[in-house]
Amino acid sequence: MLSETECRVLSDVGPALLADLDPIDALVYFQISGTLSESTVEKIKTKTTSRERMAELLKAYRREAYNLEPLVSCVESTKQPHLAELLRARLQLVDDSSRTATPLSPIPSTSSYSKLMLSPELMEKCEKERRECKMLRSGMPRVCNTVERTDLINEVAQRLRDNAHRDAFFLVLHGMAGTGKTALAIQTLKQCYDLVGGHFDSVLWIQDGYRNPGQTFYLFSDMLLLLKNYDNVNADVPPRNASTALLKKMIADALIDHPNLLIVLDDVVQEETVRWADELSLRVLATSRDASIFHVAVSPVSVVEVEGLDQVESAKLLAEANLQVQHNLSVAAELAKHCSGNLALLTILAKRARGKTENLSVFLEELQGKGMSRFVEISSYAYRSLYDAFSTSVMSLSQPDRDALACSLTMPPDVWIPVKIWSIVIPVDICDDAEASLLTAVSIQLRRLVECGAWLTEDKENERYRLPLIVHHYLKESVDRKTIQPVISVVKSQAKRADFSHHPEVARFFREHDIFFEEL
Repeated sequence: MLSETECRVLSDVGPALLADLDPIDALVYFQISGTLSESTVEKIKTKTTSRERMAELLKAYRREAYNLEPLVSCVESTKQPHLAELLRARLQLVDDSSRTATPLSPIPSTSSYSKLMLSPELMEKCEKERRECKMLRSGMPRVCNTVERTDLINEVAQRLRDNAHRDAFFLVLHGMAGTGKTALAIQTLKQCYDLVGGHFDSVLWIQDGYRNPGQTFYLFSDMLLLLKNYDNVNADVPPRNASTALLKKMIADALIDHPNLLIVLDDVVQEETVRWADELSLRVLATSRDASIFHVAVSPVSVVEVEGLDQVESAKLLAEANLQVQHNLSVAAELAKHCSGNLALLTILAKRARGKTENLSVFLEELQGKGMSRFVEISSYAYRSLYDAFSTSVMSLSQPDRDALACSLTMPPDVWIPVKIWSIVIPVDICDDAEASLLTAVSIQLRRLVECGAWLTEDKENERYRLPLIVHHYLKESVDRKTIQPVISVVKSQAKRADFSHHPEVARFFREHDIFFEEL
């Protein structure tokens, strides 16, 4: 079997081999030299066209040849020295690019644009259409007209470039439901032209979202089907009763024909998916609400936090929906604040406004007073309501995480709060009464809420956590106040205490937010 580097070279020079090398002559040479088995040669000869024979020849060569030397000797024996030089030069280029982490430039086509005398504008249009076609074949969905977050796009693209030389890795776009993780992945791959076709030879988009460990088999069966059908519509698919070992072997075999492939796993929910991808040594760009499930991976894992839009980006999103926000910037800014810049909710509200800017102030009052479950609208977002998306995320939490999330409702939103104050309301199990043990346990629990759904935002440097306003609105509507009444009583009693001489920061916090605790 060829190494992945040699597989990349073979993929690059494939068009040149198809144009100049007779597959029948090559088959005779490989059979005599023992590079390919007799049964393989006979199978390839049954193909009806030269193109089919060459495609099957390259597939067989990847699996049965040890290196590229037999191919070089073959083209030299058939008086094709330019192909031999191309193979050697391309192998050197791939080796250099892997050491310097630079993209591999494509081989100029025999039908070069320069020979066609096309204008630069038309050449750029053709290249763009070619990239769009490649993305379409990858299964990548189209992105709606949304705000481009240039800084985030550049960060994700650079992380992908930095990891391109690795045999396997996970780059995780992590954030709460509705922050635009999928849109960010699509925009990055479509706008950064050096990624697909440069740092990565191809990309394959897989829609996940499965929540039952037994469904992982179907997810990777779909992956195998897409890998096989990438070149062959009549490819065999695994039977549904096949073993997981057989399926993994079939995927590993199919990956030989797709060297340096980037897999996009959209909406990863469970550990089992990560384990499978890790065992198959895939290069993965993943979107997920839960960053903790990637702890099971042996391959390198890096995480990019995807937060909400800022006020400028939110106003731009609303303006693109034909809403005249420039005439009422204060309402738009306040709406963005209470939505925590959530891309999905802002998109739903923009659709719901039907082009009437005055509706935004009505939505703001409803969001503050009645919650967000009433905002149901068909949009580009996968869910009709962000409330449903949040409820789905809650289902993935463990019971201690759910209890901690419910108790966070008793703290003021959109405020940086130190762990010392959070320890008053967050329920944890500890072995002793030492304050250090309590603070450590509370810090671990708060960190869980950051990783598992991005329910809180974290200030690592100062060890503080903040509850986003959008999460506060969701909890006000979904949490049964009776279940957290004991916590509310404790918080109110703490707020009324006069003696905080040993903890001045606690005293200052309760004084600053006395109105919130009185209304709790």
